[in-house]
Amino acid sequence: MIKDKLAVLHCVCSYPVPENEANLLALLQLKDQLDCTIGYSDHVKGNEAAFLSIALGARVVEKHFTLTHNFSDYRDHQLSADVTEMTELVKRIRAAEAMLGSNWKKTEKCEEALTQAVRRSIIVTKNLKKGDVISMEDLSWVRPAGGIAPGNENLLLGKCLKKDLSEGEQIKEHDVE
Repeated sequence: MIKDKLAVLHCVCSYPVPENEANLLALLQLKDQLDCTIGYSDHVKGNEAAFLSIALGARVVEKHFTLTHNFSDYRDHQLSADVTEMTELVKRIRAAEAMLGSNWKKTEKCEEALTQAVRRSIIVTKNLKKGDVISMEDLSWVRPAGGIAPGNENLLLGKCLKKDLSEGEQIKEHDVE
């Protein structure tokens, strides 16, 4: 299919483009309206616009290249990337792609060891006695995990305690009947 071979690039045809006229959000319109790869043709001085375009969905970045900014007074040499800048551009685009990850929220590998420490459990807000009926005012949510997770208050509300609990203690499902 042609869409698999086509990339449409957002471009502001000025040399150089003032930063406040790069209109990078136009990439979102292209992404929304076109069923093909989108990209960005960068005529802004520096590399910031190119980096930002990646976060907005660009999968192709076109940047002018020069061996030296002082080669001539021609407009392209001033906005073009030299060898050092182009190397940095590629490096930072690859880093941006890695940081963007996927469009699926999941526990990342670096979070796995912290899961218990950063998640919350339901606790009691005051000393409660065996036979007390649990109400929302009796509950709070604190770290660490290990007890009943927030959002499961229905497992506790309106139920009687089977044992005494102290203020701040995690309440477990087997503590109520």
